[in-house]
Amino acid sequence: MANTVPQFTSPVGRLLSGSVGEQEATNDSNGVQKLKDGVPMFHHRVTVAFPKGRENHWGETPWGAAIMAVGYEAFPGGQCNKPDFAWKVLDGDSTIPNARGKIPAQQVGHAGHWVVTFKTNFAPQAVNANGTQPVPANQFYRGCYVQVHATLAGNKSTQSPGVYLNHDIVAFAGHGEQINTGADASECGFGQDPLPQGASQTPIGGMAQGPQ
Repeated sequence: MANTVPQFTSPVGRLLSGSVGEQEATNDSNGVQKLKDGVPMFHHRVTVAFPKGRENHWGETPWGAAIMAVGYEAFPGGQCNKPDFAWKVLDGDSTIPNARGKIPAQQVGHAGHWVVTFKTNFAPQAVNANGTQPVPANQFYRGCYVQVHATLAGNKSTQSPGVYLNHDIVAFAGHGEQINTGADASECGFGQDPLPQGASQTPIGGMAQGPQ
């Protein structure tokens, strides 16, 4: 029997955030972790940037058309036409601040791309470039290039209508410049102040040096 679940395999894109192997806490709008039957909820997420082509809208791409078809089928009442419909696709050239006050076009790797967020409750398969061999999930890093296979569904929500983009396989397509989202230790000003009295760069007396 043919698989009738809506799905697509993405083009090659750059992994901007999230992780192939690590979970994230599933939080509500107030930042509080959700519970299911008293157990904390987690999910897996990857956010990937796909280069723009000549299209004027992401829905004109093959993968975008698949997403839009699911959205309009799941919500025939016109919810898809509202600006807050959760397509899970962002215009990386947008200058409109998001909910956290960040401007997409100013974020690393966004400009010139369609930025898509995939989420799933289960760890996705991690495979090599042509999908013939499994690879360790820690081979993926922010800044590497990937392809994503995802299944699609409407979220059936009346309050926050949108689509689910559930990635079940992520392929490592190639290396790229690593994206570091934390502070650069070399630029934090460490080592600028004089040592207080009693402090030394070398072990004092017979004291053993601590672990490196």
